[in-house]
Amino acid sequence: MTREEFFAPVSLRDEFRALDKNQDGRVSRGEFLQEDKIFRNLDRNHDGFITLEEYLYGYRNRSPQR
Repeated sequence: MTREEFFAPVSLRDEFRALDKNQDGRVSRGEFLQEDKIFRNLDRNHDGFITLEEYLYGYRNRSPQR
């Protein structure tokens, strides 16, 4: 577990686990039901999966809602 993952709010970790249907520690495109653009932005290394670390990074660095 990374430092960022350790200090993540429990609700974000729970949210990530809910997205990770097969509980492999990564969210695949098939598990992610939101827009492709959001998935691509969260998948920082473009391997086709979102890790908890990428998910937390995306949450913390998202643009303010308009």
